[in-house]
Amino acid sequence: MANHRLSSYTIFTELTDSDGKYLLTHGYTGAIDVASKDIADYLRSGAILDPAQAPFSEKTFQSLSGRGYITDKSEDEEYNFVRRMAEAFHKRSKLFKGFMFVVTYNCNFRCPYCYESGISKDGRHWTKQVFTKEMVDRAYAAMEEIEPVREFRGRTITLYGGEPLLAENREIVEYIVSQGKERGYTFGAITNGYDLESYLDLLNPETIKQLQITVDGRKEWHDRRRIHYKTGASFDKIMENIGKALANGVNISIRINTDANNFGSLAELKELFTTLGYTEYKNFSFHSARLFGDDEELTGGSEAKSATPKRNMNFFTPKEFNEKHKESGLGITCQDNGIFNKLYSAIGKKTSISFNSVYCGVQAGAYIFDPYGDIYGCWETIGKKEYMLGSLGNEKIEWLDQMDIWRNRNIGNTPQCSKCKYAFICCGGCTAKLLRHPNGVLEANCSQFPEVFAISANRAYASYLANKDKIDTPDKPSVKQ
Repeated sequence: MANHRLSSYTIFTELTDSDGKYLLTHGYTGAIDVASKDIADYLRSGAILDPAQAPFSEKTFQSLSGRGYITDKSEDEEYNFVRRMAEAFHKRSKLFKGFMFVVTYNCNFRCPYCYESGISKDGRHWTKQVFTKEMVDRAYAAMEEIEPVREFRGRTITLYGGEPLLAENREIVEYIVSQGKERGYTFGAITNGYDLESYLDLLNPETIKQLQITVDGRKEWHDRRRIHYKTGASFDKIMENIGKALANGVNISIRINTDANNFGSLAELKELFTTLGYTEYKNFSFHSARLFGDDEELTGGSEAKSATPKRNMNFFTPKEFNEKHKESGLGITCQDNGIFNKLYSAIGKKTSISFNSVYCGVQAGAYIFDPYGDIYGCWETIGKKEYMLGSLGNEKIEWLDQMDIWRNRNIGNTPQCSKCKYAFICCGGCTAKLLRHPNGVLEANCSQFPEVFAISANRAYASYLANKDKIDTPDKPSVKQ
């Protein structure tokens, strides 16, 4: 009979509000279960696991084995299995291509934390370059060159900047949209929302159907940090424009940039969205996103609490950010690498956790066209020539050697990740941050992931318990005991 042991990819999370119970999660089967302390202690005993000596039935032993927590594989066999699994996931994700247009690097805001300050050294006129109609046509041709099979090209093109929806760029945006619509595309935009009234006729479910709009807490904090270059204040106008876009049927996702200074305003902002009637719309959502300082890329996220009083910011570490949200009880979705959503969905639907082997599209099939005809893979590196993938060229794309650096990395071929039990949930962290690190080593960017996982897992299970009677499924979900 084969020896059994605890799988190297079993994750134990103590459920702090559930009388000593544990959430078991498996790092490559995707299993998720609730277990007693006795079961957790037995699994973690370090002994060879024998069903005849287990403090529970053989049926339970077989169930734990079938879900991956107990295994007869050696450590090396598990590691090799994870590497093969990661490569298969990566190969699948590379099939699909996504596209983004940086309409312009210009912006009507002067936010102190924006990447644009880093590229403005190239000069004021450099940032003001805008897509031309000729470049739009060339970009659409390049999309077909990159992926000839229409089914493998994403149906929605994202407009980005700078600020993609500046009032003065209405004509070229309309051209981008009209040409894309003829080809069967719809659009989304990542926008500050200030000039939306100039685009109301294009904001609808068939054209520009989704918007991400950023606010920085209540009006007091927002207007200090998201500063319009002429009027200064921007909050009231953005709030008004959100209402207009919602009425047109556009999906609105509000990103609330959050740090230690403005965290206290989240409750007021949530109440304001309710007062304005926005939360009544099914096409409206909002979430809290953690602001972080430049030093986080040097420390992996463990020492990111940098005070910058001149910029009205005081950063949380990832752990502090998620702890604060858990303690607040506000029920606001917060940035946690998608852990909460993955676990909550798996628990509620009684399915395995959704996995991926890459952190984002830059490692698979993301292509970003800028107004100079340059092609990037990551929106955090646009405008920085050293990170270019290539350029459009007059008739054929001219690719550079950067492609392999971005496209070939996954958790299976990153040694530190392939042996990590969290790998398929963490996905190895942001490649752009790793490349900007002084050492430029493409290892891992853990950013306190285990600690954040524990916090989010507790939030997900607590939310499930609070809402399980409301979940509308034919077979009422439950977590195995």
